[in-house]
Amino acid sequence: MEAYEVVVVPLKSKNDDASQWAWVSLTATGIEHVYTGIEGVLKTLVNEVDGGVHAKEEYHKALLAQCLVETTERPAILDQVTHALVDELRGFRHAERNNYIHALRAHDVDDNYKRMNAAMPAFRSDVLKFIEEMSTRYTAEAEAAAAADSEDDSPGDGPSTPGLR
Repeated sequence: MEAYEVVVVPLKSKNDDASQWAWVSLTATGIEHVYTGIEGVLKTLVNEVDGGVHAKEEYHKALLAQCLVETTERPAILDQVTHALVDELRGFRHAERNNYIHALRAHDVDDNYKRMNAAMPAFRSDVLKFIEEMSTRYTAEAEAAAAADSEDDSPGDGPSTPGLR
């Protein structure tokens, strides 16, 4: 991030077309990469816990929607606010990735840069909360299973052998 602040941000304040194009292009590409990283984390979680994304149409949108919903196997991965921020970045990524960069306006890039900076700590917090809740759930289930196993192995509670008294 420091390199961005030193190299790219000063381009924003210059008034020539080349500097503005460089700032818009570099910032938009950076936002696209950050969103792709977020999506990669979510895809890994959904693949591991849910067995993959359930919808085949509009995969990227479906992935985010699936992360918003609590299931019997897991809590929601994203809250409403984080989902909304990340979904906006998804839409922006589509425009950037599909060569619409020539149509990007500086204020749209700036808005999405601010959105990305708001989304990152929210995303991190949501994922850490999800991991903690899954860990707590898994630990409780493992402890309950261990307790049930130890009750099954209690001496004297098994069937008696006829003729031995």
